[in-house]
Order: sequence, then structure tokens, then C-alpha cells
Amino acid sequence: SPFLDMFYQKYMDEITEILSSVCPGKGHSDQSRDTGFNYEQQRESYVTPEILGNICELLCFCTQHHFYRIKYHVLNNNVIEKVLRLTRRKEKYLVVAAVRF
Repeated sequence: SPFLDMFYQKYMDEITEILSSVCPGKGHSDQSRDTGFNYEQQRESYVTPEILGNICELLCFCTQHHFYRIKYHVLNNNVIEKVLRLTRRKEKYLVVAAVRF
């Protein structure tokens, strides 16, 4: 369907990028202390744990209903690593949501 084509092309990258910006990897160095202000700091201020949980729910829904599209997206954009970063969060429901994905 044209809607799903547009959704996966334009918006899934942005959705999964939120996970990597709010939950940085182990090798992430915080450069924002040197420069004063950073776009990632601004993004962290409005991304609540509830939003992260909703993103996990959306990814689970897409996995169940759009198997081939989400499979292609997950493999090409390293989504599993981004979702598994949620296991480092202190909110237990996010850890469970990441494991469920």
C-alpha cells in the first residue's frame, strides 16, 4: 500500500533514531559538556519513558503485521541494537518491552 511505503521510507528511520539518541551506546562520549548545548540534549528533554515504550509497542505491532517490510528495515538499519539499548534504562517496563521485541 502507498501509505506503508511512505511510512517506512520517511518515518521509521526517525522513530528508530530516537532510540539511539536517547539511549546512547557504550562507546558514546558526551561532547555536549564542551560545546554547551546539543541537539541530543534538547531531544532528551521531550522524549519521556512513555514515548520510548510506545515506540517499542509500535515496533512490535509492525513485526506482527508487516513482517517483510519491518524485516527489511530492521536488517538494514540495525534496529535490534537500538532497541536493546533500552535494557540499560532504569524503567523496568522499558526493559521488558525491549526484550519482548
